[in-house]
Amino acid sequence: MTLAARCRSVAVVCALVGGPRRSLHGWANMAPAISRRCVATALPVLALLASLPSGGERTARACGDEAYEAQGVVVSFAPNRSAVRIAHDVIGGFSRAKTTAFEPRSPDQLQGIDVNARVRFRFTATDEGHLLLDLIVKK
Repeated sequence: MTLAARCRSVAVVCALVGGPRRSLHGWANMAPAISRRCVATALPVLALLASLPSGGERTARACGDEAYEAQGVVVSFAPNRSAVRIAHDVIGGFSRAKTTAFEPRSPDQLQGIDVNARVRFRFTATDEGHLLLDLIVKK
């Protein structure tokens, strides 16, 4: 593995285990196969990542999936309540205000939710393009 490839690996691993908030020196001591030069090269990358906007409600999930929170009004349901369309406010880091269809993780999630209900909800945007409801509650 080249030095540049190792540095990219350190940047990715450091970002996954807490990014610039974690002590890089302590982490480098735990992995002696990675040189201090490589860790030093990764620092500017981590500093750049730390300066990017976080998107507020967004939190990282496994395999690139992203979780978001929003609120809106239920517009309609798909047959058998296999999806719900919600007219939502701006979702920071994800979408402008519009109407979007979300898939419940289970049919029970939509019990007690009716058309025109004001709701708060949390969903996961998967790498495959699905928008899966994690939680939906009436306001």
